[in-house]
Amino acid sequence: MTSRVSCRTGVHLTNPLECVPDALLMQQLCSPSVLQVRRDDIIKRWTEDMNLALLVKQCDDRWRSLNVLGQVVNVLRETSGTLGYRQFLATHVRIPAAYKAGIALFAKRDSPVAALLLASPDLPMSLEKKDD
Repeated sequence: MTSRVSCRTGVHLTNPLECVPDALLMQQLCSPSVLQVRRDDIIKRWTEDMNLALLVKQCDDRWRSLNVLGQVVNVLRETSGTLGYRQFLATHVRIPAAYKAGIALFAKRDSPVAALLLASPDLPMSLEKKDD
């Protein structure tokens, strides 16, 4: 997802939180639907009685192909020090997302920009009326 907030060198993205040059935007928009969960979020929520087997019992095969269980176990092992010395620790765990990459464009209804967007045959439009 992108936001209107721009950075000096490109476009600000919200997943992952980063600023990318305009030239990389198309690559980001065409990327697989994967959510990056921060390692710290996993560590904070981990408890000894959690059943990690649920991670392999997902209906979506992408959970297995991304080896989510293995990623989570590696983060937990890195935290406990059982993997020994590793120069680079995992920063995120990648899990399947229920959304597709895309952008949202907003323009005032009667503006010239809105007219250009509405006239573009390449942009699917959702014209939702905002209640005032």
